[in-house]
Amino acid sequence: MAELSVSSMNGLSVSYGSSVDLAGSSTGPRNGRRNGSAMSVLELIDRENDNRFLLRENGDLASNAKDDEKRNIKRRSLSFWGSLRNVVRFRNAVDVRKKKVSRPMERRDSFMERFTTRQRDILPTQDVSKEDDSHDPRDMKDIGASSDLFVVHPDENFNFYWSMVITAAVIYNWWVIIARQAWEDLQDNYTALWFTLDYTSDFIYLADIVVQLRTGYLEHGILVKDSKKLAIHYVKTKYFKIDVLSLLPMDLLYLAIGDVKPMLRFPRFLKVYRFKQLYYMVETRTAHPNIWRVMNLQHLLFLLIHWFAAIYFVISQSVGFGNGEWAYPEPIGEYGSLTRKYLWCVYWSTLTMTTIGDLPSPEANGE
Repeated sequence: MAELSVSSMNGLSVSYGSSVDLAGSSTGPRNGRRNGSAMSVLELIDRENDNRFLLRENGDLASNAKDDEKRNIKRRSLSFWGSLRNVVRFRNAVDVRKKKVSRPMERRDSFMERFTTRQRDILPTQDVSKEDDSHDPRDMKDIGASSDLFVVHPDENFNFYWSMVITAAVIYNWWVIIARQAWEDLQDNYTALWFTLDYTSDFIYLADIVVQLRTGYLEHGILVKDSKKLAIHYVKTKYFKIDVLSLLPMDLLYLAIGDVKPMLRFPRFLKVYRFKQLYYMVETRTAHPNIWRVMNLQHLLFLLIHWFAAIYFVISQSVGFGNGEWAYPEPIGEYGSLTRKYLWCVYWSTLTMTTIGDLPSPEANGE
């Protein structure tokens, strides 16, 4: 005996009591009717299961359809915004190309051209003669006056290279004049060469005045290019006075003395400020400023040794060669050659400046 209970989806409950053989056989005629009822209940169960499955499948299909519809809407939206973005990009590209094409025909701003510090890049496709003639004649006059040629920018390469040239002339005067004055053999043996170099350096000094008259300066952050303003600005500086004094024609005293005395050219030493300017220029341009500082220091030390050597020889000459152990020996024989004179004096100057070695004590007041 078995009790069979089935619950439908609608909450109905059906119960039957029967004796059912699992092999499908009945125990009597009454059991046959009960078996038929049991089979109908099993069909109801199968039908209900089928309905549940169909309902679940229909629900899944409906949800999938909604997801597909959402994806399609999103895809259409992205496609719309993508197309709009492409249109905007295309229009921007066209506008930029139009600006590039029309740029050579743009009119220049005369005010900005007058005060700009950048080099002008005149386009070959621009025809200046075809510009509008509606300019004020006074503006055209100002533009012509302001666009002066040969205005040296203080930060351009030309000014840097010219400073190197003028510094070479200054260094020449600082090294050679004192040597020619101390060792007369050096002056007498190469007189033509020294006159040529002297007046070449004088010409460079004179050309430097012209360059500085045309060197621009910044006024309120704008490069001044007006010729009159540049000349007035340079004349009012102390450098103009120094440049004029450094070119005093003291060489004319050669005629009055009747002999060549190179130290009469001492005003050329005043131009040393140009060497200082070059020093700062190189220091700001080089990638190794410490090396440049060491080189400059060594140059100054050698220049001092050179000057003290010349002074030592002049003092020895004034007190008398060979007069005591301190003065230079009598310039006879091996001591009479120019090379021996210079090296002996440089040796003495080096020992004196570095305070090394055992030097003889001076005997006279001049020594």
